Amino acid sequence: MIATSTLMPAVCGNAMGPIVTFGASRLAPPIRQVLSAGVGHEDFRTQVEIAGKAGASGYLAGRSIWRDAVSYHVPAERAAAIELAGGRLDELNKVTRAYGRPIHPAASLPEAIEAMPDGWFSSWHPAT
Repeated sequence: MIATSTLMPAVCGNAMGPIVTFGASRLAPPIRQVLSAGVGHEDFRTQVEIAGKAGASGYLAGRSIWRDAVSYHVPAERAAAIELAGGRLDELNKVTRAYGRPIHPAASLPEAIEAMPDGWFSSWHPAT
């Protein structure tokens, strides 16, 4: 499922599940996130890649990631499933970094320096 910041939803579908898009308001640009909607991890990974190529900024971690981690009661099996969930998150983060679009445009170094107030670092991490 794909969702953006919204006013009115428009629903359509595909073989991997529903796609919901919402029109952006006049005050905010669309911010797209991919929701797993319970599909398997491989399908969700494909959806994240497609959505990123279409302008999405990220994903919401749902059942496609953690389903196995809560399905097992034997500690060793649960630990293996948690490890698998971590790997899935790593994989989706790589896909998002490769194809996703940042919500805010990157600032140039001069712009970032200009935005920093003098002495910003003095209260950032006080010496002990």
